[in-house]
Amino acid sequence: MVALRGYGALWRVPGAPVLLVFGLLGRLGISMEPLGLILLVHQATGGYAAAALGSAVYTLGYAAAQPVAGHLAGRFGPSAVLLVTAGIHPIALVSLTLSARVAGPASAAIVLTAAASGATYPPLVAVLRSAWTGLTEPDGDRADLRGTALAADTSLYQSVFVVGPLLVAGLVAAGSASVLLVASAVVTGIGTVMLARGRAMNAIPARPAAARKHGRGSLRVPGFPAMLVCSAGLGTTFGVITVAVPAFATGHGSSGALAGVLLAALGTGSVLGGVAFGAIRLRAPLPRQFAVLLGAVAASFAVYSVLRHPAALAVALFCGGALVAPALTVENLLVGRIVPAGARTEAYTWMVGVEVTATAAGLQVTGLVADRPGGLPWAFLIAGAAMIPAVLAAARRSGSITRAARSAAPSPIAHARSTSTRPRS
Repeated sequence: MVALRGYGALWRVPGAPVLLVFGLLGRLGISMEPLGLILLVHQATGGYAAAALGSAVYTLGYAAAQPVAGHLAGRFGPSAVLLVTAGIHPIALVSLTLSARVAGPASAAIVLTAAASGATYPPLVAVLRSAWTGLTEPDGDRADLRGTALAADTSLYQSVFVVGPLLVAGLVAAGSASVLLVASAVVTGIGTVMLARGRAMNAIPARPAAARKHGRGSLRVPGFPAMLVCSAGLGTTFGVITVAVPAFATGHGSSGALAGVLLAALGTGSVLGGVAFGAIRLRAPLPRQFAVLLGAVAASFAVYSVLRHPAALAVALFCGGALVAPALTVENLLVGRIVPAGARTEAYTWMVGVEVTATAAGLQVTGLVADRPGGLPWAFLIAGAAMIPAVLAAARRSGSITRAARSAAPSPIAHARSTSTRPRS
Protein backbone atom coordinates (compact mmCIF):
# COMPACT_ATOMS: atom_id res chain seq x y z
CA MET A 1 0.00 0.00 0.00
CA VAL A 2 2.91 2.32 0.72
CA ALA A 3 4.07 2.02 -2.87
CA LEU A 4 0.65 3.20 -4.09
CA ARG A 5 0.69 6.48 -2.18
CA GLY A 6 1.80 8.23 -5.35
CA TYR A 7 -1.60 7.52 -6.86
CA GLY A 8 -3.29 9.12 -3.87
CA ALA A 9 -1.12 12.18 -4.31
CA LEU A 10 -1.97 12.21 -8.01
CA TRP A 11 -5.71 12.12 -7.30
CA ARG A 12 -5.32 15.20 -5.09
CA VAL A 13 -3.74 17.26 -7.87
CA PRO A 14 -6.24 19.96 -8.93
CA GLY A 15 -7.93 18.82 -12.13
CA ALA A 16 -6.57 15.28 -11.97
CA PRO A 17 -9.85 13.48 -11.08
CA VAL A 18 -11.50 14.91 -14.20
CA LEU A 19 -8.60 13.72 -16.36
CA LEU A 20 -8.74 10.23 -14.86
CA VAL A 21 -12.51 9.65 -14.81
CA PHE A 22 -13.58 11.38 -18.00
CA GLY A 23 -10.38 10.43 -19.79
CA LEU A 24 -11.46 6.81 -19.39
CA LEU A 25 -15.06 7.51 -20.37
CA GLY A 26 -14.18 9.57 -23.45
CA ARG A 27 -11.76 6.97 -24.81
CA LEU A 28 -14.12 3.99 -24.58
CA GLY A 29 -15.18 4.69 -28.15
CA ILE A 30 -11.66 3.92 -29.38
CA SER A 31 -12.32 0.24 -28.71
CA MET A 32 -16.08 0.29 -29.34
CA GLU A 33 -16.42 2.09 -32.64
CA PRO A 34 -14.20 -0.02 -34.95
CA LEU A 35 -15.95 -3.22 -33.88
CA GLY A 36 -19.35 -1.55 -33.96
CA LEU A 37 -18.66 -0.26 -37.46
CA ILE A 38 -17.85 -3.76 -38.71
CA LEU A 39 -21.01 -5.17 -37.14
CA LEU A 40 -23.16 -2.33 -38.48
CA VAL A 41 -21.99 -2.57 -42.07
CA HIS A 42 -22.12 -6.36 -42.03
CA GLN A 43 -25.69 -6.29 -40.75
CA ALA A 44 -26.65 -3.77 -43.41
CA THR A 45 -24.88 -5.32 -46.40
CA GLY A 46 -24.62 -9.01 -45.48
CA GLY A 47 -20.92 -9.14 -46.33
CA TYR A 48 -17.58 -8.58 -44.66
CA ALA A 49 -15.90 -6.98 -47.66
CA ALA A 50 -17.75 -3.69 -47.21
CA ALA A 51 -17.36 -3.98 -43.43
CA ALA A 52 -13.59 -4.44 -43.72
CA LEU A 53 -13.35 -1.51 -46.13
CA GLY A 54 -15.34 0.69 -43.77
CA SER A 55 -13.12 -0.29 -40.85
CA ALA A 56 -9.97 0.38 -42.86
CA VAL A 57 -10.99 3.88 -43.95
CA TYR A 58 -12.15 4.68 -40.39
CA THR A 59 -8.69 3.74 -39.11
CA LEU A 60 -6.90 5.67 -41.85
CA GLY A 61 -9.08 8.71 -41.23
CA TYR A 62 -8.28 8.58 -37.54
CA ALA A 63 -4.53 8.16 -38.11
CA ALA A 64 -4.34 10.93 -40.72
CA ALA A 65 -6.35 13.49 -38.74
CA GLN A 66 -4.68 13.09 -35.35
CA PRO A 67 -1.51 15.11 -36.16
CA VAL A 68 -3.67 17.87 -37.68
CA ALA A 69 -5.83 17.96 -34.56
CA GLY A 70 -2.70 18.01 -32.42
CA HIS A 71 -1.32 20.99 -34.34
CA LEU A 72 -4.61 22.85 -33.94
CA ALA A 73 -4.69 22.01 -30.22
CA GLY A 74 -1.25 23.53 -29.85
CA ARG A 75 -2.25 26.65 -31.74
CA PHE A 76 -5.72 27.30 -30.29
CA GLY A 77 -5.60 25.31 -27.08
CA PRO A 78 -6.85 21.75 -26.48
CA SER A 79 -10.22 22.78 -25.00
CA ALA A 80 -11.33 24.47 -28.23
CA VAL A 81 -10.37 21.47 -30.38
CA LEU A 82 -12.04 19.02 -28.00
CA LEU A 83 -15.30 20.97 -27.99
CA VAL A 84 -15.39 21.19 -31.79
CA THR A 85 -14.68 17.49 -32.30
CA ALA A 86 -17.14 16.56 -29.54
CA GLY A 87 -19.80 18.29 -31.62
CA ILE A 88 -19.00 16.97 -35.08
CA HIS A 89 -18.00 13.39 -34.26
CA PRO A 90 -21.55 12.30 -33.23
CA ILE A 91 -22.87 13.84 -36.46
CA ALA A 92 -20.40 11.75 -38.45
CA LEU A 93 -21.43 8.58 -36.57
CA VAL A 94 -25.13 9.22 -37.14
CA SER A 95 -24.39 9.82 -40.83
CA LEU A 96 -22.53 6.52 -40.96
CA THR A 97 -25.48 4.71 -39.35
CA LEU A 98 -27.92 6.20 -41.84
CA SER A 99 -25.62 5.45 -44.78
CA ALA A 100 -25.36 1.80 -43.77
CA ARG A 101 -29.14 1.54 -43.59
CA VAL A 102 -29.94 3.04 -46.99
CA ALA A 103 -26.83 2.42 -49.09
CA GLY A 104 -25.69 -0.62 -51.00
CA PRO A 105 -22.69 -2.81 -50.15
CA ALA A 106 -20.31 -0.80 -52.35
CA SER A 107 -21.71 2.59 -51.40
CA ALA A 108 -19.34 5.55 -51.44
CA ALA A 109 -21.48 7.01 -48.65
CA ILE A 110 -20.34 4.28 -46.26
CA VAL A 111 -16.71 4.89 -47.14
CA LEU A 112 -16.98 8.66 -46.77
CA THR A 113 -18.91 8.62 -43.51
CA ALA A 114 -16.61 5.96 -42.03
CA ALA A 115 -13.58 8.10 -42.92
CA ALA A 116 -15.29 11.16 -41.44
CA SER A 117 -16.09 9.26 -38.24
CA GLY A 118 -12.46 8.30 -37.78
CA ALA A 119 -11.12 11.73 -38.72
CA THR A 120 -13.39 13.57 -36.30
CA TYR A 121 -12.67 11.42 -33.26
CA PRO A 122 -11.42 13.80 -30.54
CA PRO A 123 -7.62 13.68 -30.04
CA LEU A 124 -8.09 12.49 -26.47
CA VAL A 125 -5.08 10.19 -26.23
CA ALA A 126 -2.64 12.94 -27.18
CA VAL A 127 -4.18 15.83 -25.27
CA LEU A 128 -4.42 13.75 -22.09
CA ARG A 129 -0.75 12.82 -22.31
CA SER A 130 0.09 16.45 -22.95
CA ALA A 131 -2.06 17.57 -20.01
CA TRP A 132 -0.38 15.16 -17.62
CA THR A 133 3.03 16.24 -18.85
CA GLY A 134 2.07 19.88 -18.33
CA LEU A 135 0.81 19.24 -14.80
CA THR A 136 4.14 17.66 -13.86
CA GLU A 137 6.69 19.98 -15.44
CA PRO A 138 10.27 19.58 -14.12
CA ASP A 139 10.33 23.09 -12.67
CA GLY A 140 7.11 22.57 -10.68
CA ASP A 141 6.33 20.96 -7.36
CA ARG A 142 4.73 17.88 -8.97
CA ALA A 143 7.68 16.76 -11.10
CA ASP A 144 8.02 13.56 -9.07
CA LEU A 145 4.49 12.55 -10.12
CA ARG A 146 5.08 12.59 -13.87
CA GLY A 147 5.76 8.88 -14.20
CA THR A 148 2.92 8.00 -11.86
CA ALA A 149 0.57 10.22 -13.87
CA LEU A 150 1.55 8.76 -17.23
CA ALA A 151 1.48 5.22 -15.86
CA ALA A 152 -2.04 5.82 -14.54
CA ASP A 153 -3.15 7.29 -17.86
CA THR A 154 -1.59 4.41 -19.81
CA SER A 155 -3.20 1.81 -17.55
CA LEU A 156 -6.60 3.44 -17.93
CA TYR A 157 -6.10 3.56 -21.69
CA GLN A 158 -5.26 -0.14 -21.72
CA SER A 159 -8.39 -0.86 -19.66
CA VAL A 160 -10.41 0.67 -22.50
CA PHE A 161 -9.57 -2.41 -24.55
CA VAL A 162 -10.89 -4.66 -21.79
CA VAL A 163 -14.05 -2.72 -20.89
CA GLY A 164 -14.95 -1.62 -24.43
CA PRO A 165 -15.41 -5.09 -25.95
CA LEU A 166 -17.52 -6.13 -22.94
CA LEU A 167 -19.78 -3.13 -23.52
CA VAL A 168 -19.97 -4.03 -27.20
CA ALA A 169 -21.13 -7.54 -26.37
CA GLY A 170 -23.78 -6.29 -23.98
CA LEU A 171 -25.10 -3.53 -26.23
CA VAL A 172 -25.26 -5.72 -29.32
CA ALA A 173 -27.06 -8.43 -27.34
CA ALA A 174 -29.56 -5.87 -26.06
CA GLY A 175 -30.07 -3.99 -29.32
CA SER A 176 -28.10 -3.58 -32.52
CA ALA A 177 -24.87 -2.16 -33.88
CA SER A 178 -26.66 1.14 -34.42
CA VAL A 179 -27.41 1.31 -30.70
CA LEU A 180 -23.76 0.56 -30.02
CA LEU A 181 -22.53 3.47 -32.16
CA VAL A 182 -25.05 5.83 -30.59
CA ALA A 183 -23.87 4.76 -27.14
CA SER A 184 -20.27 5.32 -28.20
CA ALA A 185 -21.14 8.78 -29.47
CA VAL A 186 -22.77 9.60 -26.11
CA VAL A 187 -19.92 8.43 -23.86
CA THR A 188 -17.28 9.97 -26.14
CA GLY A 189 -19.16 13.26 -26.26
CA ILE A 190 -19.74 13.46 -22.50
CA GLY A 191 -16.16 12.53 -21.69
CA THR A 192 -14.73 14.97 -24.21
CA VAL A 193 -16.88 17.92 -23.12
CA MET A 194 -16.13 17.35 -19.44
CA LEU A 195 -12.41 17.19 -20.20
CA ALA A 196 -12.59 20.35 -22.30
CA ARG A 197 -14.33 22.21 -19.47
CA GLY A 198 -11.98 20.84 -16.83
CA ARG A 199 -9.37 22.82 -14.98
CA ALA A 200 -6.36 20.94 -16.33
CA MET A 201 -7.25 21.40 -20.00
CA ASN A 202 -8.11 25.06 -19.58
CA ALA A 203 -4.78 25.62 -17.87
CA ILE A 204 -2.96 24.66 -21.09
CA PRO A 205 -2.47 27.91 -22.99
CA ALA A 206 -2.89 28.36 -26.71
CA ARG A 207 0.53 28.80 -28.25
CA PRO A 208 -0.03 30.19 -31.75
CA ALA A 209 3.56 31.38 -32.07
CA ALA A 210 4.96 28.03 -30.92
CA ALA A 211 2.60 26.14 -33.20
CA ARG A 212 3.68 28.20 -36.18
CA LYS A 213 7.31 27.75 -35.21
CA HIS A 214 7.14 23.99 -34.73
CA GLY A 215 4.18 22.93 -36.87
CA ARG A 216 5.09 19.59 -38.33
CA GLY A 217 8.61 20.56 -37.30
CA SER A 218 8.05 18.29 -34.30
CA LEU A 219 9.29 15.68 -36.76
CA ARG A 220 12.57 17.60 -36.81
CA VAL A 221 13.02 17.53 -33.03
CA PRO A 222 16.18 15.47 -32.34
CA GLY A 223 15.27 11.98 -31.24
CA PHE A 224 11.61 12.22 -32.15
CA PRO A 225 11.76 10.39 -35.52
CA ALA A 226 13.43 7.50 -33.72
CA MET A 227 10.57 7.53 -31.21
CA LEU A 228 8.17 7.13 -34.14
CA VAL A 229 10.11 4.03 -35.19
CA CYS A 230 9.54 2.62 -31.70
CA SER A 231 5.85 3.50 -31.85
CA ALA A 232 5.56 1.71 -35.19
CA GLY A 233 7.14 -1.42 -33.72
CA LEU A 234 4.72 -1.50 -30.81
CA GLY A 235 1.78 -0.75 -33.10
CA THR A 236 2.69 -3.69 -35.32
CA THR A 237 2.62 -6.05 -32.35
CA PHE A 238 -0.83 -4.77 -31.37
CA GLY A 239 -2.13 -5.57 -34.85
CA VAL A 240 -0.56 -9.01 -34.89
CA ILE A 241 -1.97 -10.00 -31.50
CA THR A 242 -5.46 -8.82 -32.47
CA VAL A 243 -5.62 -11.37 -35.29
CA ALA A 244 -3.25 -14.07 -34.03
CA VAL A 245 -5.06 -14.73 -30.74
CA PRO A 246 -8.48 -15.35 -32.37
CA ALA A 247 -6.70 -17.50 -34.97
CA PHE A 248 -5.11 -19.53 -32.17
CA ALA A 249 -8.54 -19.92 -30.53
CA THR A 250 -10.10 -21.06 -33.80
CA GLY A 251 -7.38 -23.68 -34.14
CA HIS A 252 -8.50 -25.05 -30.79
CA GLY A 253 -12.15 -25.19 -31.80
CA SER A 254 -13.34 -22.11 -29.93
CA SER A 255 -13.34 -18.92 -31.97
CA GLY A 256 -15.28 -16.76 -29.52
CA ALA A 257 -15.04 -17.60 -25.82
CA LEU A 258 -11.40 -18.70 -25.80
CA ALA A 259 -10.28 -15.66 -27.80
CA GLY A 260 -12.06 -13.43 -25.28
CA VAL A 261 -10.36 -15.10 -22.35
CA LEU A 262 -6.92 -14.88 -23.96
CA LEU A 263 -7.31 -11.21 -24.90
CA ALA A 264 -8.66 -10.47 -21.42
CA ALA A 265 -5.52 -12.04 -19.95
CA LEU A 266 -3.40 -9.78 -22.14
CA GLY A 267 -5.38 -6.67 -21.24
CA THR A 268 -5.47 -7.44 -17.53
CA GLY A 269 -1.73 -8.00 -17.47
CA SER A 270 -1.19 -4.67 -19.20
CA VAL A 271 -3.39 -2.74 -16.76
CA LEU A 272 -1.79 -4.31 -13.68
CA GLY A 273 1.69 -3.94 -15.13
CA GLY A 274 1.11 -0.25 -15.71
CA VAL A 275 -0.21 0.31 -12.20
CA ALA A 276 2.75 -1.51 -10.66
CA PHE A 277 5.25 0.33 -12.83
CA GLY A 278 3.83 3.67 -11.77
CA ALA A 279 4.40 2.80 -8.11
CA ILE A 280 8.13 2.02 -8.28
CA ARG A 281 11.33 3.92 -8.89
CA LEU A 282 14.20 2.80 -11.09
CA ARG A 283 17.76 4.04 -11.36
CA ALA A 284 18.28 3.40 -15.05
CA PRO A 285 18.01 6.29 -17.53
CA LEU A 286 14.78 6.37 -19.52
CA PRO A 287 16.33 5.29 -22.86
CA ARG A 288 17.83 2.23 -21.19
CA GLN A 289 14.52 1.36 -19.53
CA PHE A 290 12.82 1.78 -22.89
CA ALA A 291 15.27 -0.49 -24.69
CA VAL A 292 14.93 -3.23 -22.06
CA LEU A 293 11.13 -3.08 -22.13
CA LEU A 294 10.98 -3.13 -25.93
CA GLY A 295 13.37 -6.06 -26.01
CA ALA A 296 11.21 -7.91 -23.48
CA VAL A 297 8.09 -7.26 -25.57
CA ALA A 298 9.89 -8.65 -28.64
CA ALA A 299 11.01 -11.72 -26.68
CA SER A 300 7.46 -12.34 -25.45
CA PHE A 301 6.30 -12.84 -29.03
CA ALA A 302 9.02 -15.45 -29.56
CA VAL A 303 7.61 -17.25 -26.52
CA TYR A 304 4.05 -17.07 -27.90
CA SER A 305 5.23 -18.69 -31.13
CA VAL A 306 6.20 -21.97 -29.42
CA LEU A 307 3.20 -22.35 -27.12
CA ARG A 308 0.48 -24.78 -28.12
CA HIS A 309 -1.78 -25.08 -25.06
CA PRO A 310 -4.37 -22.36 -24.39
CA ALA A 311 -3.61 -22.22 -20.65
CA ALA A 312 0.10 -21.72 -21.33
CA LEU A 313 -0.64 -18.98 -23.83
CA ALA A 314 -3.00 -17.27 -21.38
CA VAL A 315 -0.27 -17.14 -18.73
CA ALA A 316 2.27 -15.91 -21.28
CA LEU A 317 -0.12 -13.24 -22.56
CA PHE A 318 -0.74 -12.01 -19.02
CA CYS A 319 3.01 -11.76 -18.39
CA GLY A 320 3.68 -10.23 -21.80
CA GLY A 321 0.83 -7.79 -21.33
CA ALA A 322 2.43 -6.61 -18.09
CA LEU A 323 5.29 -5.24 -20.23
CA VAL A 324 3.11 -3.23 -22.61
CA ALA A 325 1.86 -0.43 -20.35
CA PRO A 326 5.32 0.18 -18.83
CA ALA A 327 6.80 0.39 -22.33
CA LEU A 328 4.13 2.89 -23.38
CA THR A 329 4.64 4.85 -20.15
CA VAL A 330 8.38 5.25 -20.73
CA GLU A 331 7.70 6.10 -24.38
CA ASN A 332 5.42 8.94 -23.26
CA LEU A 333 7.94 10.09 -20.67
CA LEU A 334 10.62 10.32 -23.34
CA VAL A 335 8.39 12.31 -25.70
CA GLY A 336 7.53 14.66 -22.85
CA ARG A 337 11.21 15.15 -22.11
CA ILE A 338 12.65 15.70 -25.59
CA VAL A 339 9.83 17.63 -27.32
CA PRO A 340 9.32 21.36 -26.52
CA ALA A 341 6.11 22.21 -24.66
CA GLY A 342 4.63 24.07 -27.63
CA ALA A 343 4.84 21.01 -29.86
CA ARG A 344 4.02 18.22 -27.39
CA THR A 345 0.37 17.73 -28.23
CA GLU A 346 1.15 17.44 -31.91
CA ALA A 347 4.06 15.12 -31.17
CA TYR A 348 1.80 12.84 -29.16
CA THR A 349 -0.72 12.80 -32.00
CA TRP A 350 2.03 11.76 -34.41
CA MET A 351 2.86 8.90 -32.05
CA VAL A 352 -0.80 7.85 -32.00
CA GLY A 353 -1.15 8.14 -35.78
CA VAL A 354 1.95 6.07 -36.48
CA GLU A 355 0.93 3.45 -33.91
CA VAL A 356 -2.56 3.11 -35.40
CA THR A 357 -1.20 2.85 -38.94
CA ALA A 358 1.30 0.20 -37.90
CA THR A 359 -1.47 -1.67 -36.10
CA ALA A 360 -3.48 -1.75 -39.32
CA ALA A 361 -0.44 -3.07 -41.18
CA GLY A 362 0.05 -5.76 -38.55
CA LEU A 363 -3.59 -6.78 -38.91
CA GLN A 364 -3.28 -7.21 -42.66
CA VAL A 365 0.01 -9.11 -42.59
CA THR A 366 -1.15 -11.45 -39.86
CA GLY A 367 -4.38 -12.15 -41.71
CA LEU A 368 -2.37 -13.30 -44.72
CA VAL A 369 0.15 -15.35 -42.72
CA ALA A 370 -2.26 -16.97 -40.26
CA ASP A 371 -4.39 -18.41 -43.08
CA ARG A 372 -1.49 -20.55 -44.28
CA PRO A 373 -0.87 -23.99 -42.77
CA GLY A 374 1.55 -23.60 -39.87
CA GLY A 375 1.55 -19.85 -40.34
CA LEU A 376 0.46 -18.77 -36.85
CA PRO A 377 3.88 -19.20 -35.15
CA TRP A 378 5.40 -17.18 -37.96
CA ALA A 379 2.91 -14.39 -37.34
CA PHE A 380 4.14 -14.10 -33.76
CA LEU A 381 7.75 -14.18 -34.93
CA ILE A 382 7.05 -11.44 -37.48
CA ALA A 383 5.78 -9.26 -34.65
CA GLY A 384 8.95 -9.90 -32.67
CA ALA A 385 11.07 -9.10 -35.72
CA ALA A 386 9.15 -5.86 -36.26
CA MET A 387 10.36 -4.78 -32.82
CA ILE A 388 14.05 -5.12 -33.71
CA PRO A 389 14.42 -1.63 -35.27
CA ALA A 390 12.65 -0.18 -32.24
CA VAL A 391 14.96 -1.97 -29.80
CA LEU A 392 18.03 -0.85 -31.73
CA ALA A 393 16.81 2.75 -31.90
CA ALA A 394 16.30 2.86 -28.14
CA ALA A 395 19.36 0.82 -27.15
CA ARG A 396 22.09 2.72 -29.00
CA ARG A 397 24.07 4.68 -26.45
CA SER A 398 25.07 7.16 -29.14
CA GLY A 399 21.63 7.08 -30.78
CA SER A 400 19.38 10.09 -31.23
CA ILE A 401 16.98 9.11 -28.43
CA THR A 402 19.76 8.81 -25.86
CA ARG A 403 21.42 12.04 -27.02
CA ALA A 404 18.12 13.94 -26.96
CA ALA A 405 17.18 12.66 -23.51
CA ARG A 406 20.64 13.49 -22.18
CA SER A 407 20.65 17.00 -23.61
CA ALA A 408 17.14 17.82 -22.35
CA ALA A 409 16.79 19.83 -19.17
CA PRO A 410 17.42 17.64 -16.12
CA SER A 411 14.18 16.36 -14.71
CA PRO A 412 13.14 14.10 -11.86
CA ILE A 413 10.89 12.47 -14.47
CA ALA A 414 7.83 11.22 -12.96
CA HIS A 415 8.22 9.03 -9.98
CA ALA A 416 11.92 9.96 -9.89
CA ARG A 417 13.11 6.81 -11.57
CA SER A 418 16.67 8.10 -11.39
CA THR A 419 16.80 8.04 -7.58
CA SER A 420 16.08 4.58 -6.26
CA THR A 421 15.19 1.00 -7.09
CA ARG A 422 13.04 0.66 -3.97
CA PRO A 423 9.26 0.99 -3.85
CA ARG A 424 7.90 4.42 -3.00
CA SER A 425 7.92 5.01 0.74
